[in-house]
Amino acid sequence: MVADPKKCKLYARQLTMLRIGSMNMLLHGVENPDVRYKDSLAEEHSGDEESYTLVLANPPFAGSLDYENTAKDLQAIVKTKKTELLFLALFLRLLKPGGRAAVIVPDGVLFGSSKAHKELRRLLVEEQKLDAVISLPGGVFKPYAGVSTAILLFTKTNSGGTDFVWFYDVDADGWSLDDKRAPLLSEDKLGAVPAAFLTAEEHTKNNLPDVLSRWQVRNTTERERLRTAQSFCVPKVDIATQGYDLSLNRYKEVVHEEVEHRTPKDILANLAKLEAEIQQGTMNIVNAKNISEILVPVPPIKEQRRIAEVLDRAEEIRSKRREAIAQLDTLIKAIFLEMFGNPVTNPKGFTIRKIKDLLESASYGTSEKSSSEGEFPVLRMNNITRSGEIDLTDLKYMDLADSQKERYLVRSGDVLFNRTNSAELVGKTAIIRNISSPMAFAGYLVRLRVNKENDPEYLSAFLNTDYSKRVLRGMCKSIIGMANINATEVQTIKIAQPPLHLQQEFAHRVEAVEKLIIAHRASLSELDALFASLQHRAFRGEL
Repeated sequence: MVADPKKCKLYARQLTMLRIGSMNMLLHGVENPDVRYKDSLAEEHSGDEESYTLVLANPPFAGSLDYENTAKDLQAIVKTKKTELLFLALFLRLLKPGGRAAVIVPDGVLFGSSKAHKELRRLLVEEQKLDAVISLPGGVFKPYAGVSTAILLFTKTNSGGTDFVWFYDVDADGWSLDDKRAPLLSEDKLGAVPAAFLTAEEHTKNNLPDVLSRWQVRNTTERERLRTAQSFCVPKVDIATQGYDLSLNRYKEVVHEEVEHRTPKDILANLAKLEAEIQQGTMNIVNAKNISEILVPVPPIKEQRRIAEVLDRAEEIRSKRREAIAQLDTLIKAIFLEMFGNPVTNPKGFTIRKIKDLLESASYGTSEKSSSEGEFPVLRMNNITRSGEIDLTDLKYMDLADSQKERYLVRSGDVLFNRTNSAELVGKTAIIRNISSPMAFAGYLVRLRVNKENDPEYLSAFLNTDYSKRVLRGMCKSIIGMANINATEVQTIKIAQPPLHLQQEFAHRVEAVEKLIIAHRASLSELDALFASLQHRAFRGEL
């Protein structure tokens, strides 16, 4: 398209879209729109090559064409069947040198790992001038599409020119991000150029005016912003180093706040106190002469109060046992911090590696469908808890061929990483301990198997620290409403590597804590049974 709407040309491959396009142009004051029936991706563009100074486009987010049905001049730019990449090639073909484009693309275009994805991004950065990447919040195209998207802004030069790329992370566009897409502000405060001034609080509901304002100074004051800000600039050399990955989270830095943690000594002291109170409370219930032979269905008020007191004491003991289990859950993190220090600052001065340096292998699980029957139980993403444990209460099953067993079965010491889930759950991590029978793992999980120089308990604990969770949330990318971190990306996370003997000492202490947790949970089950028995006897008039 060109800046003058009366000189616009529109192409459509469906007659219905031709009619809709003509109607929209008429409604916008273009009385004789040049609307043509044409498949833009399937026909040569020699007549339109380098004809336009401006392209504003929101092409389809996904699709695939056969090579023989795709225009040869587009295949010359990037060899691919994916329509979201072919449209970018088309716009480069149509633009005049010096022409500019703003194109909405699905997030996959920014970080896709195929040869075509990488080559197209390299072309934009190295051979053209990539100006900006504006990340849009998931939900802006609801209810029609839930895919996460971004706006690519670039200038055709055919001679490079990218020095810095400006990134902006849009959190809100003035409308709710659910299927209703209801306005969050009054009409005069919506859009990129609202009629009324927005306060700081209102900015959190509509970032668009700020996007426009910062865009104007992207080559001056925006260069000075830290990468922790909502917008920032990244030099071309950094983007090239990252394999031309254009996802904002690849470059955005996360602010890590210092969090105070109780020491293992304090936690153990409190556990001892709780245990003494639990034992004393249990003795009071069991030994007290509070079992009577009252058989009336509604006991007198005095008896009701006594029954209530017995049940309250029983519930108090159960509550303290749950509190003890919760504190044991924090004990492993406390031991980790005591032995290895805060991962943010590495106060012990351990050598900094990447997770891949600690691994023997990183493998995706099986994509085969599981069911209620089969030889092997299948661990899925719901079998990993938020706190980093394996939960076997809901299992499905499948059969595996002999050739698949080594690839898809887990063994003790394997660390499972949840690579795809909702944004708050992606990155859940748990270690396999003492499994009694072979188990498979599903495709949304990654199996991390450490090498001989490292202990899996250390890696699992590291990935369950608050620091790692924040890093993972910053790295994840949204695809159709789900957050994703692939196996390659998780291996790039930096990690301190303590000596093996320290990792093994940590593993021994974790084993002791796990035994305590098992014992406390068994005790809680007994207390639950006792409480249920007391309630039953109370309702029968036997208490």
